[in-house]
Parts: sequence; C-alpha cells; structure tokens
Amino acid sequence: RQCLFCQYVRAKPSLAKEAPIPDFRVPSVSERLAPFTYCGVDTAGPWLVTRGRGKVQEKRYALLFCCMQYRALHVEKLDYLSTESFLMAFDRFTARRPAPLCIFSDNATNFRKGQKVLDEIIAALNSSELGVQYPQIRWRFNAPLSPHQGGVWERQVGILNVRIF
Repeated sequence: RQCLFCQYVRAKPSLAKEAPIPDFRVPSVSERLAPFTYCGVDTAGPWLVTRGRGKVQEKRYALLFCCMQYRALHVEKLDYLSTESFLMAFDRFTARRPAPLCIFSDNATNFRKGQKVLDEIIAALNSSELGVQYPQIRWRFNAPLSPHQGGVWERQVGILNVRIF
C-alpha cells in the first residue's frame, strides 16, 4: 500500500461535477419560446473595408445576437462603436425578430448607455395613449473585467473572426 506507483495504477478517476444549466437554456416542452427570447450580445471586429474605388480604408464592426436556447446567430453591421450605432442595429434586429425578454452582455459603454435609452423609450411608449404595453427588456451584465462569463456568445465571436479571414 505504500508504493506510490501502485497507488497511481489502482486509482479510479473521479467524475467531475457539472454545473447546473440555467432554466432559460433548457426550456420545457410546454414553454417553448421563440428564438432570441434570451440572447447574448457582443461586438466583433474591427475589419478594414474600402468604400467604392477609394483607397481609404475604414473600420467596420459586427454586432452579434446569439440565441441562448437554440444557438442561432444574428449578425448586424456597425459603422462605429457608439451607442447610436448600437441602437440602430438593435432596431434592425427587432424589426426582423420579436424583441427579446432578456439580454446578456458585457459592460461595454455602448451597451450600458443603450440599455438606459431603451428603458426610457419603452417607459415613454407604455405611458402614452397608444393602448399597447411593450414588455420591459431585462439586461444582465457580466461582472466587470470578466469576459469569460459570456462564453456562449464569445465563442461565436471567435467563429466569426475565423470565417471572415
């Protein structure tokens, strides 16, 4: 029993404990939701592009919406990393798909300010006499300086970078 080599040979591997999967990632049969009801948002880029026949190259970015349930991916073009560009891309996204209930993202300044602006717009629309109640979009931001917490959509950024180049 004292032989170290024999202890290694007789040792049985232990099974790793898996973390529980969040409820929004595994829906039950009765609550199948539309794609992008829960989604992660991130930016990718920059890529240098030329417009027309000019020789001047400009930076362009991509805004990725990653569905948390079905792993679908929606990509929108961003001209700049500003809040206005993010809001225009979000508007194009919601024109094609229903508005998400919950958005997961990192702590980028354009996402932080975009969340505040969207909350103000939805509150103003709900208080008006339109008779339509828009659902409030919940935002869940990662902890500061920890991009590894957004593994689902960060992986999609890596795949997008590989496919373009």
